[in-house]
Amino acid sequence: MATFHWQLWIQLALPLLLALGACELLARLLRRPLSAGARLLGFLLPWLLLAPWLVGDHLLAPTDVLRWLPDAPRVEASPRHDLLNDAVYQFLPWELEVRHALAERRLPLWSDLLDGGSSPWANPQAGVFSPIHNLARAVPIQHFLLVMLGLKVLIAALGTWVLARLVGVRSPAALIAATGFALSGGLMAWSLFPHTATVAWVPWLAAATLRLVRRPVRRNLVVAALVAAVTLLSGHPETAFAGAGLAAVVGLALAPADRLRRRRGLIAVGLACGLGLALAAVHLVPFAEVLSHSQRADETLARRLPTSALGASLKTAGFVPEAVSFLRAPSHPRAFGWPYAEPFRGPINWVDACSGYAGLVAWAGAWLALFVGPRRRLVPWLGFVGLAYLLTARFVPLALLLELVPALRSPAWSRFLLVACLALNVAAALGIDSLARRTQSRWRQSRRHWSRRPWPRPALAFGLAAAVSLLLQPDGWGLLLWLSLAAAGALLLVQPRLAAWALAAVVLLDLVPWARSHLPRGQSALFYPRTGLVETLADATGEGRVVGGDRLAYPALLSVYDLGDVRSHNPLADVRQLAVLEAAFGFSPSTEEYFAPFSNLDHPLLDFLGVRGALLSLGVPRPDGLRQFDDGRFYPFFVFSNPEALPEAFFPAAVEVLPRQDLPAWVRDLERADRVALLQREAGGWQPTPGPRPVVEVVEERRGYRRLQWSPGAEDRLLATSLRGPDGWRARTSEGRLLDTLTVNGAFLGLRIPPGVGAVELHYRPSGIGVGGAFTGLAALLLGALAAGPGRRRRS
Repeated sequence: MATFHWQLWIQLALPLLLALGACELLARLLRRPLSAGARLLGFLLPWLLLAPWLVGDHLLAPTDVLRWLPDAPRVEASPRHDLLNDAVYQFLPWELEVRHALAERRLPLWSDLLDGGSSPWANPQAGVFSPIHNLARAVPIQHFLLVMLGLKVLIAALGTWVLARLVGVRSPAALIAATGFALSGGLMAWSLFPHTATVAWVPWLAAATLRLVRRPVRRNLVVAALVAAVTLLSGHPETAFAGAGLAAVVGLALAPADRLRRRRGLIAVGLACGLGLALAAVHLVPFAEVLSHSQRADETLARRLPTSALGASLKTAGFVPEAVSFLRAPSHPRAFGWPYAEPFRGPINWVDACSGYAGLVAWAGAWLALFVGPRRRLVPWLGFVGLAYLLTARFVPLALLLELVPALRSPAWSRFLLVACLALNVAAALGIDSLARRTQSRWRQSRRHWSRRPWPRPALAFGLAAAVSLLLQPDGWGLLLWLSLAAAGALLLVQPRLAAWALAAVVLLDLVPWARSHLPRGQSALFYPRTGLVETLADATGEGRVVGGDRLAYPALLSVYDLGDVRSHNPLADVRQLAVLEAAFGFSPSTEEYFAPFSNLDHPLLDFLGVRGALLSLGVPRPDGLRQFDDGRFYPFFVFSNPEALPEAFFPAAVEVLPRQDLPAWVRDLERADRVALLQREAGGWQPTPGPRPVVEVVEERRGYRRLQWSPGAEDRLLATSLRGPDGWRARTSEGRLLDTLTVNGAFLGLRIPPGVGAVELHYRPSGIGVGGAFTGLAALLLGALAAGPGRRRRS
């Protein structure tokens, strides 16, 4: 018998009601108040989608990936949604770090546990500023992803309705578009990812842009700037970039024809864009600082279109063969197989391949719009869809053109498919509404003239859409959907109002089962269970750091148990830190090798990093310098301790000065952990004076703060630490004197200690937060002045 959890229903209902109120206010500011049908749709659609998770004990999280933990609860687990492991290994650990910071009434500027030390503030996917993330933070962490998805569906559906109404679509067709986008691959394929917390705001961004370009007044400018800032802060700037592309296309194409009004509107949009960027600068500037030397930027900037793809593309109409199958995505729900239940037959993986499916109603409606839709209003939507698929399927001439601009190599262009689902649904709504209007006005007038009846061109459009879909993937489920859609389309020619209900039913029949297939049903007993192995590993680690041999306990899993891992699992990981870890331990994660092995645990750098606990398995070589800590009861897993680990801060025995290009070889050949290297361009001719090495005492310690003291001396010393840095760290003496920071061992914080200094305070602030905060403050003041200024009086 299914269990009814009334607390969960309340935990979902309250954020949905708050989000509904916020969307109502925003819709009124855009002069398109929500109808009763739109409110009802926005509130009920999340419940319809998430009903299986609201009864019973399953969680909307892929917790079954943790079934490997020794002495974990023995429950029936499935590998079906293991592809979504980022939710367990990244998003939830990041979310916990943010929650811990807020619970301690501090800003989440730094985490000692994540990625060997990193800043959640500068990581967009941690969602520090995201409105959807912050609304969902009111619920327990195990239901966080469920409430997040409910909020995304509501906001996306209501935003699509407002956008369609602003384009001129009547309410029934707008409701169909809203349902289609909220359940499309744009949200469901990436349902657990921060991408969808951003794409849910894209309809509102396009609506605000359209409203502003048509009527460039002060209130519309303030609203557009605020929506732009919210979109940028929602968790995934790359998706926000794609959404801004759609908003720009729509604004340019649908701006007023009058030159003066058009010019004013476009200037207002540019100003709103600048103000939105400035409002988000307190986050974006630190993010840009981190991105500039991140693994993702380093990898994508070096990427080139392989020469072999150029010749092979001649056989696939100019598209890269590995990506051309993306073009099948919008035509059929099983274009690549039934998601997560059948063998995968598409490009990359289920998440990327399915993100372009917007529903058969959207597919057929877009074809219908080509034949009977309003041409001028239709161009930006279908034009953006075409551009998105040319980019994603890697049309070779376009791909070569993008390679000429280094900055355009970084975006993952498949993210445009998420926004293309919105454009396809709006285009379909234009087609459906146009046909309904023509049917109502012409049907009676054309009874005596067969050639004037309004059905031949729509029938041709429908036939072409169905033929393409069924030829690419002939199956019984697709045929049933097309027959249902044909019945609803025939009804549209006779009773448009009744046909709207029939089309809505087809949308739900098509997309609800398909959307649910993307959502994991995780076992609640496997939600980060604190097993005996974890307890033993925590005892072995103490106050130090931990690591898993090979690919065991992949980060940031152990941070959930308050254990700091030296490995990173983040596309924003610092390439300088990764270069050091690769030289010592062969640890080099990439897009191709997402989970990289960590080996050679005998290396002295393990002691430098302060690793006191290690988890190994039967197939991993046992290091000589580590001692087995457990009694063998976790076989084939073993817990080791490292008694030789150095403290986090110490005075080294020897210091060498090297150019950066010589550092990897120096790290590989390192023999003692208390020997460190400085970078030549930073140290110049400076060398610490040989002398006694006092013990460093940690007087006070918390996230992003250390207070250290030792016996002062008369020498010029180097204080080495295993804190990732030196970017962002500031060191002051007890008298307030600012000390010079240096890079130790290529990626860690070092301090130049003058004679007589015996204490220091370390503070972390993300690089660029001061500049970004200044821009944000100025933009907020300007928008406040614009919003509070006297309104323009209307003539009587």
